[in-house]
Amino acid sequence: MLARSPGKSGTVDDRSILTTEKINLQGALQKVAYDLFKPPKGSFMTITRLHDHWRVHEGVSFEKYQVTLKKRGVLGTFLRMRAFPGGESTVDLALQLENGVVTAAEPIQPVVIRGVPFLAFPQLVLTLKEHQLSSYARGLSRIFQSLVFLEQASRGTDVPPLDEKRALLVAEFMKKKNPPLAPGVRMPAFSLKDEKGGGFGPAQLDGKLSLIVVGTIHDERFRDVLAWLGRYAGEHPDRFAIATVAMNRPPTIDQYRNRGGTFPGTLVADVEQSVYETFHCVFTPSVYAFDRQRLLQKHLEPVTLTDYEALARELDAIR
Repeated sequence: MLARSPGKSGTVDDRSILTTEKINLQGALQKVAYDLFKPPKGSFMTITRLHDHWRVHEGVSFEKYQVTLKKRGVLGTFLRMRAFPGGESTVDLALQLENGVVTAAEPIQPVVIRGVPFLAFPQLVLTLKEHQLSSYARGLSRIFQSLVFLEQASRGTDVPPLDEKRALLVAEFMKKKNPPLAPGVRMPAFSLKDEKGGGFGPAQLDGKLSLIVVGTIHDERFRDVLAWLGRYAGEHPDRFAIATVAMNRPPTIDQYRNRGGTFPGTLVADVEQSVYETFHCVFTPSVYAFDRQRLLQKHLEPVTLTDYEALARELDAIR
């Protein structure tokens, strides 16, 4: 049976979870539970929805279910994930996670994306089950997003340049969606390792004027900013504690060094982009200047970081 979950007041929640369904959800979840937990043939399991979680802006919803067999008690739990990419689409999966790893994926309904069957999608998810979900999920989403431009790129279609007006519109949209850090806020908490393996976070910058520069070596402007910061540090030794947060893997960093590139201050490799996300960064390179109490004084973006003189003027004004 499909049981109802208790409401917050301890009463039964009367919201039907079948109202938006076009399938026999009870039968579909029973089949999924058999595939996941493999009870004796002929068993009838009680499937209870524990809670749901909607991410409206991302077009995805989650429901957590508990599966119970009368003679055995609780067999386990699974998550139902539904995504709504628009059009004639059905993305309805049952997933199990253990310690941040997807260990099972079963279709509640066959996966169809905008009318195109994608029956192998659950197997695609399982090919990565040896890895932590957090280590690849965001990158995988970007790969799928990039496929939108594949056909256009193969044709070599001219793309209108991003002029200043359009760039400002993009910047405004992105910052409304993800508001940047405001001057005066305390440095957000983060915990990383520097290239020597030592711990690195806000505590390492306490009591110092500090600069945190975020970017990727693949970006020419980021490489320019690294050179300018190196020059500034040479001309103003001990003025700032500098941390370079490079969103690159060690081989890329080594290659950059072998070609003569240098990193001012402490180097921190942040492939997972944790600082980028924690700092609500939108455009890179970004330079964050904090005072001795770790309060943000300035946030410099590419529109400001045009040359060494412009950077030096901004840094000279920080006290």
